[in-house]
Amino acid sequence: MYNILVVDDEKTIRKGLIGFINWSYLDCNIVADVENGIAAKEILKSNHIDIVISDIKMPGIDGLELSKYIYENHHNVKIILYTGYSDFEYAKKAIKYGASDFILKPSTTKQITEVIKHVTKAIDVERAKDTRIKNLEFRLKDIDEKEKTDFIKDIINAYITNVEDIEKGIVSHKLDIGPYVVLLYKISNENQNDNLKKIMTFITLSLNDMQQYTFIYKHGVICSLIEAKGVSDDGRIKLIVERSKKIESFVKDFTESSITIGISNIRRKIMCCRKSVHEAEICLDRIFYGEQSIIVFSQINEIREIPNKSIDLDKIFEYIKNKKNSQAANEIEILFQNFESTKEPIDYIRATSISIYSKCLHVMKCHNLNLEDIFNGKNIYSNLLNSKSISNLKITTMEMVDSVINFTMCDSSNYIINNALAYIEENYERPIKLNDIANSIHVNSSYLSRVFKQKTGTTITQTLRKKRIEKAKDIIKTTKTKLYTIASMVGFDDPSYFSFVFKQETGMSPAEYKKTLQSSKIE
Repeated sequence: MYNILVVDDEKTIRKGLIGFINWSYLDCNIVADVENGIAAKEILKSNHIDIVISDIKMPGIDGLELSKYIYENHHNVKIILYTGYSDFEYAKKAIKYGASDFILKPSTTKQITEVIKHVTKAIDVERAKDTRIKNLEFRLKDIDEKEKTDFIKDIINAYITNVEDIEKGIVSHKLDIGPYVVLLYKISNENQNDNLKKIMTFITLSLNDMQQYTFIYKHGVICSLIEAKGVSDDGRIKLIVERSKKIESFVKDFTESSITIGISNIRRKIMCCRKSVHEAEICLDRIFYGEQSIIVFSQINEIREIPNKSIDLDKIFEYIKNKKNSQAANEIEILFQNFESTKEPIDYIRATSISIYSKCLHVMKCHNLNLEDIFNGKNIYSNLLNSKSISNLKITTMEMVDSVINFTMCDSSNYIINNALAYIEENYERPIKLNDIANSIHVNSSYLSRVFKQKTGTTITQTLRKKRIEKAKDIIKTTKTKLYTIASMVGFDDPSYFSFVFKQETGMSPAEYKKTLQSSKIE
């Protein structure tokens, strides 16, 4: 679309030009028509105009002066002058002011249309050229920003450590970084690449009014080095926290991931950015202790990188060895409460749980127990080592100790069978799978099946069926409940299958059993 301004002191000529030309065919829009150059200048100041069609002779500011004004102030606007043969030599002077074409009086509609087509074609060429230049500028800017980001990334990753090399890089990349902070964003479900790309894009958009360098720091962690000039240090941190909350909200609402954000102290020298990253990493670690998901380094009360004191685990080990379940659980609870309050180093806390795990292995070995059998194939060691929070680590440690003590308190097979029977008693009315029972006892399903058969002479499936039929018989004896409802009450989805199993167990169908009971009452 091309916006047109028509200028002529004669209203009849203006309206005729507007009325006789098929402007929509030429993809043109008449923005205004005015009677002199003064009015034309006002329209040009307040509207986007592509083409001015002007008479050359007008009172006040004529077409030649208007051409000069446009040339000096609106160089992208094309001007077409229309004039008589007697004025043509005069009109040629307008060429030095960039007049694009002329319309001679009189001209046909076709001739005028051809002149306008010629000018719009020239505009198209210039627009295409401008677009190419802008695209090239954007590409060059992107390349420049990427090179700067890669340079900062290399410093942070310690690929560039020499001070002289860093200083040369700052000069060559024209880096003028003022006060800055480093943010680390730790993403869960980072294997979902689409989510990571969305989050990266949203981070960039959320910080687009600040100078920023954002990149993948390591697996599942995004890093931003952000300038925030023109505000105080406190104001800068406050602004960054506000943006971080928006990023956190986006991740929560629009992806299947969660995010933790660590914010470093403010620094002014790019050479110190590795220290900023270390501070942000410490912030990320604080989530282990159950702190909020956005952590500012300057607001952390205490940072402990070495243990406060050596922990004595002998009491816990003694309780495990002597099968004192509640005492062991209590000591572990106290231990982790101390860890949480003193913010002991995370690796030290995990190592303590691994020590308790080692003691459990020793106890199991003494009782000829198999790790796989007790923990149902779960990799307890890996779970302890990779726990995301102190509360999760405590629960895993306590469950591990509880299982080991329960298995060693008496004959482990009796423990398994008693707990399996208890589970069946409590859950017979709903669908039960072998794995459900095994998981509740923390044993391997195949081990459970084998031990149960050896000790009881029957399978878990047979035991469950027998329990359900016994319960069904009790309901038939004591209530007038419909048989299909009874089937559902004792864990059968299909009434027909319930009848089939009932007959297998009792030798008669539920209806026949009910009649037998009624006959007994009559007698």
